[in-house]
Amino acid sequence: MSTRQPAYRILFVDEEESLLRAYERSLQGQFQVVTQLGGKAALEHLLESDPYPVIFVEASMRRMPAAQFIGRCLKVSPRSLFVIIASPESWEPSLRAVCPSVFRVVFRPMSMGVLKEASEHALAEFARQEEERDRLERVTQIAVSSWISFLAASDPEGAKTAETVRDRLRRIVGLIDPEGTQDLELAAALADVGRLGLPSELQQKLKQGEELTGEEQQLVASIPELGSDLVAGLPGFEKVSELIRYRSKNFDGTGIPQDRRSGPEIPRGARLLHLLEELGALERQGLEISEAFQKLRAQRGRFDPRLLEVCEEVFAKASATPPRLGHELPVEPGELSTGDLLLVNLQSSEGSLLLSAGVTLNDQMIMAIRRQSQLTGVRRPIFVERGVSSRTPLA
Repeated sequence: MSTRQPAYRILFVDEEESLLRAYERSLQGQFQVVTQLGGKAALEHLLESDPYPVIFVEASMRRMPAAQFIGRCLKVSPRSLFVIIASPESWEPSLRAVCPSVFRVVFRPMSMGVLKEASEHALAEFARQEEERDRLERVTQIAVSSWISFLAASDPEGAKTAETVRDRLRRIVGLIDPEGTQDLELAAALADVGRLGLPSELQQKLKQGEELTGEEQQLVASIPELGSDLVAGLPGFEKVSELIRYRSKNFDGTGIPQDRRSGPEIPRGARLLHLLEELGALERQGLEISEAFQKLRAQRGRFDPRLLEVCEEVFAKASATPPRLGHELPVEPGELSTGDLLLVNLQSSEGSLLLSAGVTLNDQMIMAIRRQSQLTGVRRPIFVERGVSSRTPLA
């Protein structure tokens, strides 16, 4: 008759093998216990395994101190809860060093009951935090969907421009910010969400295209800051909030927000949004894309000149040149080559977007993909086109 495997996985990390065996015996049959001898071995194990809800760490480890191990471990398994095992004379320094990341401290000598209780409490807390994360994620999804629907209803033409901006972001973002694709797309979709903070009468005047008073124009100019403050209340949207706040800031430091940031101090993604939104606005006025870029270049000080050059190369000049066709290949992360053109969106094993289709891979992107593959995995195979001309990535 087969025995049922305990559902909850717990990792014990210690430099004393005898203690690891004792922990394993004490919890046998109650939890799925895995042991690793020392911090280095544990980190290598975590790179190749699913995250652990709870990790017990010996406070007196010498080859890799507990504080150092937990700091590195959080980069691989950020949601794990840590329980420190310490003797009465050694626990205080360790606790002070890693207190923000530690759920509990247990002291030796300890009974099997204490070890079991600590495990149960840590697992229960992990389950509570996961449930809270799921709840917040559902609330966030509802809020974002509602806001996007509001923007589409209040300004249909603006919504079309936002969609064009997102499409262009997907084509160029690998050259700009390979790790920020999702945040940039969210910022583009929610760029005008600050309209929600305007008085209803003003919203109606904007919808109907009526003339605004000076005070109303100032309120409209504050839309990026209103939107940034609104989005900042969503968990995990800190970067999206910053991108929205600075999406109308000029490269020379003029514009909103009125602070001292200018040039490279302005988030690169915000500089890109500013450029693409203005490009879309000019196209809405009936200009051809080459004419629109000519107008953008004439507005000295408003846009990042390097970004302007890259965008014109990708969207204006490339559109007049027939694309070169290469060989379509399914490859593994280790088989990627500089110059490969990504044919489908690259996603993590959990479904998060890492890179959008249409990006030409450079050395930095390939290294990031391989690192991601080691840490959390990527969906395979990766479909690329090989044999096309590569672009020089933006520094």
